[in-house]
Amino acid sequence: MKTSMLRFILFTLISLQLSNSALAENNQNFYVFGDSLSDTGNVYIQTSASGLPIPVPPQKRYFNGRFSNGPNAAEQFWKSLGKSSKVKPILALSPEKLTLKPNKNLAISFAYGGSETSFGNSVLGQFNVTGLLGQVGMFKVIKNDSFVENSLAFVWSGANDYLNQFGKGIVIPTEQVVDNISKSIRNLYASGIRRFLVPNLPDLSEVPIANFIAYQDPANPHPEILDLLSFQTIDHNNRLRIELRELAKLPKIKIYKVDIYSITKSLIVRDDQVVAGPAAGCLYSPVLTQDNCSIVPFDAGNGLIFWDEIHPTTEVHKVFAEAMLDSIKN
Repeated sequence: MKTSMLRFILFTLISLQLSNSALAENNQNFYVFGDSLSDTGNVYIQTSASGLPIPVPPQKRYFNGRFSNGPNAAEQFWKSLGKSSKVKPILALSPEKLTLKPNKNLAISFAYGGSETSFGNSVLGQFNVTGLLGQVGMFKVIKNDSFVENSLAFVWSGANDYLNQFGKGIVIPTEQVVDNISKSIRNLYASGIRRFLVPNLPDLSEVPIANFIAYQDPANPHPEILDLLSFQTIDHNNRLRIELRELAKLPKIKIYKVDIYSITKSLIVRDDQVVAGPAAGCLYSPVLTQDNCSIVPFDAGNGLIFWDEIHPTTEVHKVFAEAMLDSIKN
């Protein structure tokens, strides 16, 4: 009986290893587009040279240029494929000299923290970042005549369009945001990419900063803000699902969807989990200083959902990465 069980376990482990090896071969290069959930250092590199008091995100509270206390979902997913290369920020690779060659197991993040789905936007009035459409435009310039059909594009964006609308005093149409995502995928498809990994959005009304925005003035609360964000998230995800169904009709395209909305709903089971994490009080301060961005140990996020006012902990990113792996396996 024990011998049979050992054989079964060994067979299972070998099967998983072979499965991941096959996936790794099918995903020769990995290109990441989006916002702070997928940025592996672009904003940090940019702001290090911009004259800000301290680079964003501050090293004392954020792991190696990530907007979390450890690796994000995109890089944990890439590692789970058995890849040894890191998901490098595009700004660390001298993009003006870069050539994207096939079969190199190359992983690049074009994502910028704070970015929206447009070509570019301002972040908290302090610096500008390249938006989703702009990131794809950058890829198309670098791509040139390189063969990228066997590559996998990871496209995850939209949250900042909705969270930033309150500072602009407007309501952002969900169809506008989804259209930008669709254009990005179509542009990448026109560049030769045929395989896409596309998560939807979590319920933005359950992000701690949403409560802060709604109740920042106790004498004049606006709970309707939470209702709006909840509606926009659901509408966004529905429109995205329909649009991805249309995009799936393109020749040879393969789209892997990831239901982040349902995953986060399953993780958040109590109201007291929707609280700003231990790194809060720094990134969203009016002025970034060493005093309000003092050291917070990364293990302070263990067992928590959020690392700060918006961003999930690396543990939650791991859950997202596992769902992404399941999506391309199925």
